[in-house]
Amino acid sequence: MLSRTAASASTPGPRRRHDPHQLTPHGENDLHHYRGRDPDLAPINATYSEVDRWLKANGSAAASLTSSVAYAPTFSDQSFPAGVEEVRNLWTSGGRVSWLGGPAVAPLETWPQAASGLPLAHVITICLEDLHGVSEAKVKAGWPLHDEGLPTAGALEVFHDLRTFGQEADDAAAGAWLVRWTAAPDRSLLIQGPDTSALDGYPSAAVCQAGTFLPPWNLPAVFDFAQATAGVFDAAQDLREGYGRAWMVQRQIPYRGAPYNTTHAYGHAQHASRTAEEVLSVVLPLADGDRHRLLLGVESYTHLSGWFGDLGNLQVWMRQSDLEGCNFDAAWCMVRTD
Repeated sequence: MLSRTAASASTPGPRRRHDPHQLTPHGENDLHHYRGRDPDLAPINATYSEVDRWLKANGSAAASLTSSVAYAPTFSDQSFPAGVEEVRNLWTSGGRVSWLGGPAVAPLETWPQAASGLPLAHVITICLEDLHGVSEAKVKAGWPLHDEGLPTAGALEVFHDLRTFGQEADDAAAGAWLVRWTAAPDRSLLIQGPDTSALDGYPSAAVCQAGTFLPPWNLPAVFDFAQATAGVFDAAQDLREGYGRAWMVQRQIPYRGAPYNTTHAYGHAQHASRTAEEVLSVVLPLADGDRHRLLLGVESYTHLSGWFGDLGNLQVWMRQSDLEGCNFDAAWCMVRTD
């Protein structure tokens, strides 16, 4: 597991654990009711027209970012109890459920390992029917940026060694991750990985959290506006706050001074894109007309027990050409704690 020392350098201050299912400090369970009392919260489960109105209501600098809004389906654990049994019951009965941690989908002949022989941890399974179906095509087309591209059926999974940052060109050769698409999963069972609790650097306890994807959106990371005017940069910070707090209300997480990241597909990375591009230009060089695509951003704090640093994210990137060919062996995983 990535050391907390690495994360703390970029996330100063004490980080306190919490119960993700605890009520918000305001005692509200209903986001819409809460939002009515706090106009600064972003309309996260909304159409683009609602988001456009919210941005424009926050001033001219915020309004200038309307064309940067990206479709980014986001994982929500609301109303799903934690644990493997919830996942197993839903998955084997045909439910459109995704999950963090826990078991992998079948068939899986051999549990994935790094080149060192150590087992990889199962990070996430995404039910692609769930992801694809969160919005109708005409609604998706209404967002200024609405790239998709993953298969629309089966399951996408990510495994990782929890210690490789993906910042060096030889990290892939270490077998530090696996991104796997199973087009036709066997829903009669799930595959439990080996017990790694006694191994150095691995979680001491198993984690597993079911959830589903909701059809929200996101904006570029705040530091992507570092070269913008002071007004735009300040607006981006305020919008990030309103967006993050809205998600914390939706997920019933107490707000303690800073919003958390989310787990999402597509959209914008939640850490500065320039840093990612500096790495990707070397490890995934582009031919003319190709481009890099963010497939997933997986937050680490709430359900993965800080696997990637308390406020770190695991990002999964691909070239557009590889995505079109479903060449998931060419995916690149990068841990971001900056």
